Amino acid sequence: MAELTLYTAHSPTVLLAHAADGFLDPSTAAPDNPFPSPGYLLVLRQGGVRDDLIRLAAMRGGAGWFDPPLANLHELPHWLGGTNRKPCGEFERIVLLSAVLRRTAAQVFARLRRPEDYVDAVDRLFGELIAEGVTPDELRDSLEQNEDRDDFERQKHRELVAAYREYTDALARAGRRDGRDTWADCATVVKTDPEGLATRLGNRREIRLFGLADLRGGWLITAPDVDRELAEVARRVRRLADDGTPLSSIAVISRQARPYLDLVVDALARFGIPATARRRTAYPEIPVTRAVLSIFRAAAEGWDRRGLVEVAEQPFFSNELDTGIINFLGFRRKLEGLRAWAEAFDDLEQEAKRRQAPEDQDSTVPPPATKAGSNQLSLFARTDSTSEPAAKPSRTRAAARTPPLERISRAKRGFASLRQHVEALSGERTLANWLSWLAAFLDDDPWDIADRIYDVPAEQFELARLDLAGWQGFKQIVEEWSTSVSSWGGGEERLSVGAFEGRLRELLACDVAHWTETQRGVHVLEGLAAAYRSFDHVFIVGLEAGRFPVRAPRSPILDDSERQSLIDSGLPLDDRKTWEYRERELFRSLVAGARVNLTLSHARQDELGREV
Repeated sequence: MAELTLYTAHSPTVLLAHAADGFLDPSTAAPDNPFPSPGYLLVLRQGGVRDDLIRLAAMRGGAGWFDPPLANLHELPHWLGGTNRKPCGEFERIVLLSAVLRRTAAQVFARLRRPEDYVDAVDRLFGELIAEGVTPDELRDSLEQNEDRDDFERQKHRELVAAYREYTDALARAGRRDGRDTWADCATVVKTDPEGLATRLGNRREIRLFGLADLRGGWLITAPDVDRELAEVARRVRRLADDGTPLSSIAVISRQARPYLDLVVDALARFGIPATARRRTAYPEIPVTRAVLSIFRAAAEGWDRRGLVEVAEQPFFSNELDTGIINFLGFRRKLEGLRAWAEAFDDLEQEAKRRQAPEDQDSTVPPPATKAGSNQLSLFARTDSTSEPAAKPSRTRAAARTPPLERISRAKRGFASLRQHVEALSGERTLANWLSWLAAFLDDDPWDIADRIYDVPAEQFELARLDLAGWQGFKQIVEEWSTSVSSWGGGEERLSVGAFEGRLRELLACDVAHWTETQRGVHVLEGLAAAYRSFDHVFIVGLEAGRFPVRAPRSPILDDSERQSLIDSGLPLDDRKTWEYRERELFRSLVAGARVNLTLSHARQDELGREV
């Protein structure tokens, strides 16, 4: 008979020592068991807790373990086992759901100009349902129990059920699963093959899970604004460091990474305190990704002067684009389109050649042709008898206004090289063709972007790390997007370059996570990453309204009353009270992690100066 025992403690350190007693006090080796290991699988909430366990074992004189039955929570499915259905990635789900919404859109979603704009909300709802094993029929029956629905809500619910059914059927036909149903998938295998579970556990009969709070989803500092709040926190951390406190025993915690995590790291740096943090940077904010996006933005805006200058100023492109020449031409007259720029470069080169012609050839060199509609200035001499002779323009002043011929020719060659690679970014083409072009551009790398990532000063190698992660992640996203479109459809949709650029930015609305250089500084952590970890001194920042506790997300698909009706009908969804309970439990866990001193802080005003 299986038993479930729950242990609780106010101190995470005491609770961890109890859960990991077999690791901290290992069994004695014997001839028939030279490498004894605990008789249970220990599952820890996160990697940071594993580090705490290793540190605790070292303090007790432990020599380490050989092949220990130890796992983080995300590694547990490997021990439990699963079906052979391959999970979908985030980009695959987005592509599939976009296609599903287009196919199933009827009276409600068909009225939307872009039904795929609701993909995020639908994805979040479907993720909750499929993680709990809710079938389309169960969703339909639960929605129909609400007798207070009007005609619009009934039609919306029918379309949601149809989309959910089409989504699950598409996964079943492909032998795939959503990816957020991992625990349900494990449960299926455990129920059907319990002996296989025993084998995977090494014939162990016990699993211990540390940090089993459902976190899905001292002093008080009140400062006028965020900058002064964090400056005060950094000042106090500096005081602790000066008093001899090990930096690794100090933690500064914010509920979410943005905006506090980067602000805390910067504030500590101003006080000379190194930080250990897993920083997050959005793809569009990474310089190398922004450089590639600038090409599509310039093409979408018709290759005007501003867009072309932005491309020319990118340090990752090994071309000879000259911002000075581009501005010289662009300020002369409005230029749009690659062809107009090419003609302007030709005209300027011919003008520079005439400027360099000998003085005695001036009368033989014809003036440049003036295009209709241009804003070039023409000089006319008066021909009446009382007028003075027309003054001849100064060759010196004219030559000074025109850039050197060599520079113009070099800039013209650089523009020709650019045009060769980006001229295809015009008109409409299918989504599959856009992705094919982008994938080829990233793989061929005609401007040596990957090589130029390393071209940074030695003391700023952190920039290269971020750009390398962004470059590799960008290529992976495009590859997964292309594969998903090929598998689930949607590649035949025709898009302009501007529409594709917008779609690309939507897909890049995710982060690159990267660790800071030092691993022995003050720990700067998100709330979920700090749960069930212990430090001597804990600073919890950003406790103003709206940041901690985080507000439950609202859905444009189902309002609170519709969601509550699903819960009342028996579907295992969470309501707002459950969300708030989890936030309180997270806060309790963070507070309990302070062994010596706890400091809470908040700002009275937000970034816009509003009271919070």
